[in-house]
Amino acid sequence: FVRDKTLELQNAVITSDDRIVFVSVIFKPTTRLAFFRFKRQAAEVEDELRNYISERNQDILTSQELIVKARNQISTLADRSGAGRVERKGNKDERIAAVARQDGFGGRMLQTKLLGDILSTVEYTANEKREMINKWGFWGLIVFVWIPFMASGVLVGAMLGLLSRMKFMRVLLATMIGGFIASITWAYTAEGIIKIMHQYKLEAVIPIMIIVFVLGAILHIRSTKIRRQTELFEDTLLDNFHNDIKEKYGS
Repeated sequence: FVRDKTLELQNAVITSDDRIVFVSVIFKPTTRLAFFRFKRQAAEVEDELRNYISERNQDILTSQELIVKARNQISTLADRSGAGRVERKGNKDERIAAVARQDGFGGRMLQTKLLGDILSTVEYTANEKREMINKWGFWGLIVFVWIPFMASGVLVGAMLGLLSRMKFMRVLLATMIGGFIASITWAYTAEGIIKIMHQYKLEAVIPIMIIVFVLGAILHIRSTKIRRQTELFEDTLLDNFHNDIKEKYGS
């Protein structure tokens, strides 16, 4: 990956026993618009990596079989937002993610890196809060949409309600009420802030507050994305390892 500038290593797991050496990696193409322009399949990268490791470790691999698995991060994220997906992180984790996949150009666009990241991040956030909605139901969803004061509350709240298996009309009503209250709350809050600023001649602070608010939102989205990707990497690598060991040795 150091020599190949078109690929960037994202994560790797290497394990071994007396019979096999197992290497599992997740990589990301560095090409712009890689979803459309990157032509190499993960299997090709896998073969190249296997040959590279074999050539440079012939003395070590004489008595052990080398198993290499490579996954494209962008493809993995697209597959994770694919058809009929139902996920659990673990046996004790009750969070479930279910995302429909669309055919045609619209569905393909939803699996690009940008929109795939947005969709997966919204879904991840909704699943984090799902237990609260399961407990408090319709009124809890209204409060969830209202409290953030932002449009993201409506988007995440809508997915959250549907993931909690609420009826569509109840989700629609809850997001409308929560969004309406949030709009009023934010409008009056902004008006109060502006009045105080003018009263105490603090107009210069307004741009700073806006910048801080935007930066805070960006950092929150970034931290959520990092947590989601970390969980995705861990699950994917462990799944790969489990499936390959099961295929090799049986259940």
